[in-house]
Amino acid sequence: MSEKQLEWGQTPYDQCSREELIQHCARLYAATSALNSVALQHKDGSTYWKKGSGGDALERARQAMESARNGHSDESIYRSYLLYAGDLLFKDAAGLEIRSGWVLCPECGQMTSESPLVS
Repeated sequence: MSEKQLEWGQTPYDQCSREELIQHCARLYAATSALNSVALQHKDGSTYWKKGSGGDALERARQAMESARNGHSDESIYRSYLLYAGDLLFKDAAGLEIRSGWVLCPECGQMTSESPLVS
């Protein structure tokens, strides 16, 4: 399979529907939030985190997430959307379960648990 090519100024998202764009944004927000949290936990006083690529990455994440929140708190976004949507936005990987067990019921369209222990 050959790699798709973009013309100058194009993005992979130019032809996406509104729903597809929201899904991409939510997935990228959730991934950025998780990566930012991990990076902050491992941040030390080194130049890498102050003026190097680590500091640059953290600042980019801070600015992107601040803009994406659009005035809402991380907690509000998580509780109203990402808590459940994370299971629809991501797939488990070989040997790594990243989903918590929520699924969309095909009959009623409501979120439900795959496990009888989660309710």
